[in-house]
Amino acid sequence: MEKIVIIGSNHSGLAAARFLNLSDSNYEVILIDKKSEISYLECGTSLFIKGEVSNLEDLFYQNRMALNSEIKELFLETEVDNIDTQNKKISCVKKDGTRFSQEYDKLILATGSKQIMLDIPGNNLANIFSIKNFPNAKEIFKALDDNTIKKVGIIGAGYIGVEIAEAIRKRGKEVYLFDVADRVLSTYYDRSFSDKVEEILSKNGIHLCLSESPKKYLGKEKIEKIVTTRNNKYAMDMVIQAIGFLSHSPIGKKEFLRDVSGAYLTNEYQQTNINDIYAIGDCATTFFTSINRSSVDFSISNALRTAYIATQHINDQSFTPSGSQFTNGFSIFGYNFYAAGLNLKTARLLSEAIDYIEIEDYIRPIFSKTNNIVKLRISFEKRAKRIVGVQLCSKEDLSGLLTMFSLAIEEQITLDKLKMLDYLFHPSFSQPYNFILKAVTGLNNGA
Repeated sequence: MEKIVIIGSNHSGLAAARFLNLSDSNYEVILIDKKSEISYLECGTSLFIKGEVSNLEDLFYQNRMALNSEIKELFLETEVDNIDTQNKKISCVKKDGTRFSQEYDKLILATGSKQIMLDIPGNNLANIFSIKNFPNAKEIFKALDDNTIKKVGIIGAGYIGVEIAEAIRKRGKEVYLFDVADRVLSTYYDRSFSDKVEEILSKNGIHLCLSESPKKYLGKEKIEKIVTTRNNKYAMDMVIQAIGFLSHSPIGKKEFLRDVSGAYLTNEYQQTNINDIYAIGDCATTFFTSINRSSVDFSISNALRTAYIATQHINDQSFTPSGSQFTNGFSIFGYNFYAAGLNLKTARLLSEAIDYIEIEDYIRPIFSKTNNIVKLRISFEKRAKRIVGVQLCSKEDLSGLLTMFSLAIEEQITLDKLKMLDYLFHPSFSQPYNFILKAVTGLNNGA
């Protein structure tokens, strides 16, 4: 029986174990992780803070007892600190210091990511938190129950920072959102969309402190002030660092090839440079169709996709892997934002011959009592009109539409092809000329 060892019980590691169990082959699956808990949905922390999830335990989607019954062995609070690629062995150490060696036939690295932390004076003061894992979430929630905590600073205006800012504002706290960039979500969205996010945040009382970040924290025992790179001082009772993530790839520092970010370098089947060793999820590169090269995608959808690719290859299935489109989305104060592929700034760094179309329109006919406006931007190659990116904003749930655009980018669909799709029309769902058709045909007479 082939022995498959998975290092990391995060989303990609758990998905790999599940896909192996669903295969027709009979594997001996061993899962090892240094954490004490498994399957926590970090992206659900903001939902818990603002009360949309009543129990923090509900953000765990995998029962440990059920997992134990599905795999050969589960080692938690166990760290892998060495690898012998010649003899196919890894060296493990448990929390109590006990060491043991684990053999493998194939090894899957699913070691995830680590949060970027500011290394500045005062970083060790109380009430300064990170927001990566389950213990972090419990600490933050407990701190927010303290009525003396009135002003909260969020460091980083990416997805996590924006969502956490909304959640804490809904708890009645005064929120300051800091970022070194001159606008929120600058890596993900074009300015017309990030402007909309800023408008929503400001309208709901969140202070935007852009083009500045902390250079030191002041206080005796607890955080009392933030001093920024613009020499501004902000009185503060609590700070949450939500700057972003880096690949966590501590195993085999000399053995494995890595890209410039430190992630394990893999091919289209998530294979590393060492035979019979795969890397998946946040710790590994994956192929991006929109840029035609490999990079890192810190998303749960990519974790599941790369786990499927690796396990199908282990299972000797013949297939051509699809790439990532960095499909993502978030929701704040009733507005939903979605994106896939490249934003305009990134696209134009790769090619000057990129253009876009943008439209705002009602989703349903104007007489419909239930109606919402949608904002759509499609980026495309000028000559071939191949779609390279899409962004959407609406109070409507358009997650299914984003999946369609993700597939369109993957399959290199053109604007001309979109003109000829068989679109659904019914006044309950759309206009006769829906907003996509209006955008790609130039019939832009929307709201």
